[in-house]
Amino acid sequence: MKGKLLGNRYELLECIGSGGMAEVYQAKCHLLNRQVAVKILKSDLMKDDEFVQKFKIEAQASAGLNHPNIVNVFDVGADQGMYYIVMELIEGKTLQDVIRDQKRLSPEKAIRFFAQIASAVEFAHERHIIHRDLKPQNIMVNHLGNIKVMDFGIARATTSETLQVSDKVLGSVAYLSPEQAKGVYSDERSDLYSLGIVFFEMLTGRAPFKGETPISVVMKHLEEELSFHENDDVPSGYQSIIRKLTQKLPENRYQSARELIIDLKKAKIDPENGAIAVQTFSDSPTAEVDVVGVKERVRKMTEDGNSMQQKRQQPKKKTKKKKVSSLKKWAISGAAVILAFLLVLFGAYQLSMNNIVNISEVEVPNMQGLTLTQAQTLIEDIGIELYVEKEIYSNSYDKGVIVEQGIPAGRKIKRSPVGVTLSKGAKLVEVPDIVNNYAYSIDVLLSGSGLIKGSLVYEFSEEPDGIIIRQEPVAGEQVAEGTPINYIVSSGVEKEYRAMPSIIGLQLEEATKQLEDLGFTIGQTIYENSDQPVGEILYQSYPEGADVVIGSAISVKVSKESADAGPKEVSKTITLRLPQANPTVKVKLTLVSPSGEITVYEEVLSTEQGNAAIALKGTGQQTYKIYYDDQYLIDYNVTFGGSNE
Repeated sequence: MKGKLLGNRYELLECIGSGGMAEVYQAKCHLLNRQVAVKILKSDLMKDDEFVQKFKIEAQASAGLNHPNIVNVFDVGADQGMYYIVMELIEGKTLQDVIRDQKRLSPEKAIRFFAQIASAVEFAHERHIIHRDLKPQNIMVNHLGNIKVMDFGIARATTSETLQVSDKVLGSVAYLSPEQAKGVYSDERSDLYSLGIVFFEMLTGRAPFKGETPISVVMKHLEEELSFHENDDVPSGYQSIIRKLTQKLPENRYQSARELIIDLKKAKIDPENGAIAVQTFSDSPTAEVDVVGVKERVRKMTEDGNSMQQKRQQPKKKTKKKKVSSLKKWAISGAAVILAFLLVLFGAYQLSMNNIVNISEVEVPNMQGLTLTQAQTLIEDIGIELYVEKEIYSNSYDKGVIVEQGIPAGRKIKRSPVGVTLSKGAKLVEVPDIVNNYAYSIDVLLSGSGLIKGSLVYEFSEEPDGIIIRQEPVAGEQVAEGTPINYIVSSGVEKEYRAMPSIIGLQLEEATKQLEDLGFTIGQTIYENSDQPVGEILYQSYPEGADVVIGSAISVKVSKESADAGPKEVSKTITLRLPQANPTVKVKLTLVSPSGEITVYEEVLSTEQGNAAIALKGTGQQTYKIYYDDQYLIDYNVTFGGSNE
């Protein structure tokens, strides 16, 4: 894999991690010149079309999560038969490694980390993204000691395979909620259960439930309550929070991460009593009914069955004849009742079949584009029952309008119910602020917003060339997902042009005055040995008659007698404003000379410094071209010994 280029952009450098689902590589993004992490789906999972589809959908959803405690997802793609996710590269350790190194975390550090994890989970839940695989291995602690949660939305793609013992992905049973273990409906509260297990492990250094097999661990999640040891030294307020998070029934837990965060703030102020209002249900048998109750019923039925079998095998000899006679009577009576019941059932079946056969077929009308009321009015006369199967966001249909129908229009049916999909209208997203950024960063600025790049218009302005000066729609406005964002870019100050005169053959002093009278200046001056009189102009950078921007510096060659006849070079420092779209930017300056561009400065700088001071040397006025990340930005005139233009 090393050296492979994905998407014509990401060069794989080295493998930095591997799990049951994917391998992770450190890579270089050649487009933005930065280090990233690339997670590549394992080859055996790539063969499962359903899994791959879920993987792509969930990964794209998680790319919209922009939160300081969530690892950023930059890109999702497929290349050379591989599916990959491009993520922020985190310098640090997993929470699992931190716990292993420190045995257990102090209460102060644990609640600081846990509050950040809860904040990340709350942010994702508000956007209807459930993690479903929260565990210390999926939580990073960076070199600054801040939390970064990984794989939001991605873990959901593995949910259908989580408990299958096969070559597919295996679930992390140590952090699995009871409802996930049972395979029943699970929602955001399953993540909260997993958070409780993680918090317990941070404070104690151990998982609450252990077993020899994954199934034994799952059974403990279903049947047992977690417990603290006397030497755990966990504040009582923290214990209350953990117990509420890990209730067996979702309705007995916190109902949202927001509720959890409120109690965490109380407990942080007063660890022993700050969360005293937290209600727990650890003494309630309700959470164990599904498992314990079923086991008890099976045991009782087994005992009853054995007891009945023993009684049948040991009849009393004195009453044998009487019992046989009674059994015969009961058998005859029972047979008569069963026969009568079967006759009635057969008659009902025949009647039902006749009714079904006699129902005439009707043609399903086209209901796409109609409101639910309009569709019900349309079909009420033909006896079709209508029901809403699901609701989806749609940019093509207004809210309440039918997007599609379960049975195609024109098909004939015997009045079967027809399901329809209703539009929830366009999904609204907030427009980000892209003004005062360079236009070449538009794709990065709109990444993850759900919006697309619109039309580009250039206008003259006082802002530097290439800066976005306006956007439509404006920042903060709520618009439909997929709306194009039009942007207006500065062309710099409007320029005036004037025809260039011929100054060849004139003395330098005379040529300088003539150019200045027309609004030009003398730029780079090169002295050459020549048979012409000393000081005479031999060459000008713009030909006679050319339309040249007023204020431009005109480079010239001047006749001299000896090689040392030219003026001395002067040092000058210029200041450039750095773009803020990325953490770093490559700055390059080239000197414009008659023989072409000469690179005089090239460095990768941190954008945090805001501005960059660059020292130059030269004579007269010289023109430099400025490039950011190898993209041309602007021409910059420097007058050595004078002011810049």
